[in-house]
Amino acid sequence: HLMGVGYFSHTVYVGNARPNSGIGTGLYYTTDDGQTWTQSLAQGLAEDALQIAVHPTELGTVAIATGDGLYMSTDFGNTFTQVGDAAPVSTVTFSPDGEVVLFGYQTLFTYNRTTNEVETINSPAIDRDDFFSYLAVSPASDQIAIATMSRNIYRTEDSGQSWQQIAVVGIAQNA
Repeated sequence: HLMGVGYFSHTVYVGNARPNSGIGTGLYYTTDDGQTWTQSLAQGLAEDALQIAVHPTELGTVAIATGDGLYMSTDFGNTFTQVGDAAPVSTVTFSPDGEVVLFGYQTLFTYNRTTNEVETINSPAIDRDDFFSYLAVSPASDQIAIATMSRNIYRTEDSGQSWQQIAVVGIAQNA
């Protein structure tokens, strides 16, 4: 299954491929630490969800990375709209204030929720057979970290202007 949690809201979204004792298949969310789960309609969402990111404070706002691109919902996952035309999208996260969504596959993009603009940002150079598997943004600085499926890890301390590889195939480098 896939899971994402809001940094401050603690809203949890789960994409469940197989039913379990608590929930069935599909997209579910909880706002009360798992005491109750509500199924989202997920209208407009592609079937191949790869990662879920939850807005840090807005309980009903969720972004989902898919093979078809990035999809966003502001109504607890009931309806989704595609953001931009980049596809596939393998990883997604919100900025600490929730106003910008960072996402990508082999190139990084930002989506500004205020202006509705998608922009390409400087990305670390990766092998053409590799892709981004995880993306994290520090809530305390301009640091961004990216991990790839080949277990390479990159870090920037200047919002993507320059990147430093800090792990090669899972082995830490002198940072």
